[in-house]
Amino acid sequence: MGGLVVMMAVLSALFLLGFVGYLVGRTSRAGLEPGGVDVTRLQQEYAAARGTLEELKQLAWDHREIDPALATIVIDEIRRFEKRELGP
Repeated sequence: MGGLVVMMAVLSALFLLGFVGYLVGRTSRAGLEPGGVDVTRLQQEYAAARGTLEELKQLAWDHREIDPALATIVIDEIRRFEKRELGP
């Protein structure tokens, strides 16, 4: 049951991070603030989401003895997402 909670938290964080990244990237490419969107706020939310993702990765590592296979999957998925969506 605990593994399911961790997995749901990771998936939620990945979705949030992807959505915020999409908004920040879209706004940056346009060079404008569409519809009064606060770009600074979006950038802060993006940074906070990245921090949350790091915390989730550390949480999976710290508790890997509970379910080593699930911890490995979670960490690998986060790393894959970071490489694909976030870049260096």
